[in-house]
Amino acid sequence: MKPPITLLVARARNGVIGRDGRLPWHISADLKRFKALTMGSAMVMGRKTFESLPGVLPGRRHIVLTRDPNWTAHGAETARSIPEALDLAGEERVSVIGGAEIFAMVPAACRKDRAYGSARGRCGRYVLARSA
Repeated sequence: MKPPITLLVARARNGVIGRDGRLPWHISADLKRFKALTMGSAMVMGRKTFESLPGVLPGRRHIVLTRDPNWTAHGAETARSIPEALDLAGEERVSVIGGAEIFAMVPAACRKDRAYGSARGRCGRYVLARSA
């Protein structure tokens, strides 16, 4: 049996998850929790989320969903769909980390954990909350 899929979403109360391709806040406790929850897992993310990272995060696989068959990046494995990403992950624990389009692709039946943050100011990217 494959391990459950965990969705990690840092979002403000109004649903904002990003602005200009980045997290719109920096909360140390959120980042530490993110590290603890994703360490040792296969992280599944979109290309924009991967490119927003400060680099390849140690101790985790980076599986990047992209529509561009020619896209490559050091430290990233590519997939064209959630099922393909899950096949690449195999028996590893999977952490889906964003962005909004990727969260929308994950089947509603998956187990979901959410890490919420708070934001100040104007933001731009939203994700609709779904009940687990």
